[in-house]
Amino acid sequence: MNHIKRRGIAGQVKRFCVVRQHQLRHTEFHLGKQLSVKDHVVAWERPKCPAWMDTESYATMPKTFVLRETQVVGLTLVTSLIETEQVSKQELLTLYRTRWQRELDLRSTKTVMQMEILRCKSPDMVQKEIAVYLLAYNLVRAVMAQAAFLGQRCRAN
Repeated sequence: MNHIKRRGIAGQVKRFCVVRQHQLRHTEFHLGKQLSVKDHVVAWERPKCPAWMDTESYATMPKTFVLRETQVVGLTLVTSLIETEQVSKQELLTLYRTRWQRELDLRSTKTVMQMEILRCKSPDMVQKEIAVYLLAYNLVRAVMAQAAFLGQRCRAN
């Protein structure tokens, strides 16, 4: 991701996504604007309003999404970064793997800290609750690291 920031792309695109194509969605690479082999730009139509979404929020969503679908090492990735000059297929794979690793790390931290369910209701309080959990996690990790260091030092003497 640093190589994207260095080129200024992350500054131009405020929000972007790189996700794996859902297994029920079939990608037809011969449609849309061809960028390279198994790499194209297509327009996805807005799906029907899901049951959990109110109609006012649904009405604010765009009717079409212009996305890039590409295949790298057997994975079909979907992204809002559509310019091949800005981001190569390999860079998209790196972004996807980095995001996936961060999700796994977050899931692990949530499990260790028993924070699967957050109790606060407002967004501000949820942020504070997460900050307290992360502070506690880092304090515990610092004590563990210090204990390991002191244990090694004692064995050396």
